[in-house]
Amino acid sequence: VDITGEVPWVSRMITDYDDQAKRAGVCLLPFSGYDCVPAELGMYLAGRALETSAASSSSSSSSSSAPGDNPVLGQINLAFRNKGGGFPRGTLNTLLDGFDGNAPERKEGDVRFYPREYRTVAKTALSPSGFVLPRWSNQLGTYTGPNFMAAINVPILCRAAPTFGFSSDLVISDRSVVSGKPSLLNAYGLIPTQ
Repeated sequence: VDITGEVPWVSRMITDYDDQAKRAGVCLLPFSGYDCVPAELGMYLAGRALETSAASSSSSSSSSSAPGDNPVLGQINLAFRNKGGGFPRGTLNTLLDGFDGNAPERKEGDVRFYPREYRTVAKTALSPSGFVLPRWSNQLGTYTGPNFMAAINVPILCRAAPTFGFSSDLVISDRSVVSGKPSLLNAYGLIPTQ
């Protein structure tokens, strides 16, 4: 079990050790930190809830549903609210290493962290308009801003999605909740005031 959040490093560990671990009956568990686990678990539970709901609806209805008619998770909106704490030291070190040019580079033979068909899902979720710009959440009744852990959570969700049976047209949003009544003084909710 490891709480690391560095996707390139974990990709390298998968390339170097996954086959050996499988032969030994060992499960490698990276991304077991406070942000990654709730994101992946939330996606899994939401998908299962949709399946359960569809199954109970179809069994109680008089008409029979065709295979593939069950709803599938098409969008997941994560919204994290931070209380106290600070920037994780390991994440800060990784960012600084990247600025210094010391980030791990892909090598020939490295496995892709998530399937190629999920590349558009990740790019859309982490695009400037999907990641950086403030957005109003009707569900929460407040603005959301960038979640710095989205750069880790989104690839993890793209890797887990096919295992959970979710298609590559999945929409992922990973945001931070910003508190305070929106006004010019708090950049319309982007600067926490509570």
